[in-house]
Amino acid sequence: MRFQIVMNPKGVKESVSCFGAQRDVLQDLPEAVVGSDFETLKISSMRQIRDAINQATGGAFAQRMFQFEPR
Repeated sequence: MRFQIVMNPKGVKESVSCFGAQRDVLQDLPEAVVGSDFETLKISSMRQIRDAINQATGGAFAQRMFQFEPR
């Protein structure tokens, strides 16, 4: 699937996190951290997503975070 990341117009740093697990954990996650691809979630931090995935997988997951800064 191709996609394009577009910086926000305010020129502030953006972060994108990717999570992977050996099984589909979507049904085991709280509603607050579930959304559609690239949809803004109503959470206060990425830590909430990480903690939910950690609990759903028993710690067996991978995460990568990418930070983008405008220049």
